[in-house]
Amino acid sequence: MGRESALRLTPLRRAPELVEPAAEWFAGKWSIPVSAYRESMESCLRSPGGVPQWYVVQNAGGGIAAGLGMIENDFYPRRDLTPNVCAVYVEPAWRRRGVARCMLDYVRWDAGRLGLETLYLLTDHTSFYERCGWNFWCMVPCDGGESRMYRAGLLPALPPGPEGLEIVPNPVIFQRALRKIGSCLLQFFLTLTAFSIMD
Repeated sequence: MGRESALRLTPLRRAPELVEPAAEWFAGKWSIPVSAYRESMESCLRSPGGVPQWYVVQNAGGGIAAGLGMIENDFYPRRDLTPNVCAVYVEPAWRRRGVARCMLDYVRWDAGRLGLETLYLLTDHTSFYERCGWNFWCMVPCDGGESRMYRAGLLPALPPGPEGLEIVPNPVIFQRALRKIGSCLLQFFLTLTAFSIMD
């Protein structure tokens, strides 16, 4: 895959010029006021060695392709489960290509660099975060119901420094080929099973 397809993950503490476009981008994805994101991101700039932290992934043209944050609490009453990874979002064109996993790995590494020990994440997804190395922790009250709380330890090392990470997304055509191969193998297995039953 050519370098023109590579993405760049950048901590906002290293790129204050991205605060306004990032605040608008996150607000458009999560229906939270731009001012709330701006305030949190400006707090990140004032205290770059603590929480909150924000991260954006840009494509070759500078557009935001994905992003996530690290905040004290993601709007639920369990104040002891902190800090939280929040607002994880990947634009549809970049999904199923390993981008979210790279972001989640990076934030776990960065949290360790900042002196943290554990991260939490609130979600309604039931399997995605397990595949990314997170463990289900408990159910917590949220928005009149309950949501799943996940927990992850830190990653001891990643190749990049604190300035960011280059992400080379998995080729879509390769992933489709893998799914096709998996489907063919499953069909072959089912056929063998059918023959065994008939014997």
